[in-house]
Amino acid sequence: MNNFTNLNSALTAKHQVSSLLLKIRKGQTIPEELLSLSKLQHLEVHCEGPIEIPSWMGELNQLVSLSLNLKRIKKVPAAVFMLPKLKILKIKNSLITSLPELFPGCHQLERLYLNNNQLEVLPNWIASFDELEVLGLGRNRVRTLPNAFQNLKKLQWLDLEQNLLTELPPYLKLLPKLVHLNIDGNPFSEDAKQQISKDYSIWF
Repeated sequence: MNNFTNLNSALTAKHQVSSLLLKIRKGQTIPEELLSLSKLQHLEVHCEGPIEIPSWMGELNQLVSLSLNLKRIKKVPAAVFMLPKLKILKIKNSLITSLPELFPGCHQLERLYLNNNQLEVLPNWIASFDELEVLGLGRNRVRTLPNAFQNLKKLQWLDLEQNLLTELPPYLKLLPKLVHLNIDGNPFSEDAKQQISKDYSIWF
């Protein structure tokens, strides 16, 4: 795998680039020249300042993994969830409070990390990722989980720590592959704690 950390170097060898780590300075934008990297499969983008995710990122059709660590973004375009070959998606440490309403196109997605954002409501369409094995939702503001999540039959790892959950939906204990559940730091009621202890052998 040809790894690059400098865009200019990557553009010089653009037909060989499969992996790129991009650090964007304050005041800059995500460069559209990325579209010329025809073999790019792994992209990681960091930015400390205000920035927007461009909709043209949905044209990076060869991406297998995409990591966006953009601390000042407030929304994610639907195009990010349309990448057909994507297996790993990370959107962390941002100001986003919700996700776009859509029917996602990345049907091969296996790992979705949405930790350390400001998410309040989770859309039902997350449950349409039939191959999803890992779902990271820790450190958000989620109060309830959609009933549609009961369709995540391949889910093995679920991180819900430090949200605003007061109870867990009954269907969670019925997910056939779930082996890791992190619920630390949620304001569960006493009744909910007793039920959780009974269902999952988790003690408070």
